[in-house]
Amino acid sequence: MPQACEVPVSESPPAQPTTSVSNVRAADSRTWPGRLLLVSDGSFDSDGAIAAALALARPAGASVELLITYAPRIPLPSLADRCGVAQCEPCDRQELARILRATRDRVRHVVSARADRADWTLRVEIGDPGATVVRVADQMPPDVVVVGIGQREVFDERAGGRTAVCAARYLDAPLLAAARHYRAPDRCVIALPHGRVNARTIASALACMPHGGLVYLAFPGAIPSPRSLETSSPDIHRIVMDACGPRIAAKLDRVELVRVDVAGDMLTSVLELADDVGATLIAVPIFGRPGPVRAFLPNLAEPLLFAAQCSVLVVPG
Repeated sequence: MPQACEVPVSESPPAQPTTSVSNVRAADSRTWPGRLLLVSDGSFDSDGAIAAALALARPAGASVELLITYAPRIPLPSLADRCGVAQCEPCDRQELARILRATRDRVRHVVSARADRADWTLRVEIGDPGATVVRVADQMPPDVVVVGIGQREVFDERAGGRTAVCAARYLDAPLLAAARHYRAPDRCVIALPHGRVNARTIASALACMPHGGLVYLAFPGAIPSPRSLETSSPDIHRIVMDACGPRIAAKLDRVELVRVDVAGDMLTSVLELADDVGATLIAVPIFGRPGPVRAFLPNLAEPLLFAAQCSVLVVPG
């Protein structure tokens, strides 16, 4: 396994890595997440990802690994040990140095307090952004991966867009694609395209809402779901708690759950619902084993990553 080339973002020494837990209870506990992988390209579009990482890491005291990926202008064979500026081709080092300076500037601008970034370390990797994010996540592994969603072009190679879709397709960990103007979500739409309560998706979404708020459970109207999940039913909290486990009780006390049956196309309906209620986060499960097979399954995550105007949380189901 290649050695990571890390340098502190701040003057304080980096904390020791914590053990990653990727089950439902991890999102329920107060210590989730324990370790984050933050992907930044040094542009303004990554400000939301930096703010999201801070919002997740501060309450839990989590460590953050800030990953910068650089795709060389002359593509070379992908090598697993191309880590650090020294592994970059001489013709690309000036551009990489500029990205490093820009990234540090953006981090200091968004996270102004030095104590808040004391456990943040920086890692530079050379290669395709999407593939590099997946490889580094396999090595860590993190509790959640955070990228920016400012760029939505299909062939975009910066954080967001193509990088986010590639990461969602191959990651085992939840992926938070943060909007540029990220703020702690208080209105969340949880899309449940299979008509079933997905425990890990709900638990992870609630963990991203530190102050509670409104949560809309969007079910496809064409698929029958439990009668006890009607909007007016007082048992909706109990049904969700039974699915997610008792550790989520504290989070449920601070949110109001609303069941919504959407008609027609699930993607269009979820986007319209998020726009109507002013949602700041859309959470959606992604099904199938990590890899190309996810591209052929009827997953809602990838089109949401391209089309959503707010942050998107993709949780492996």
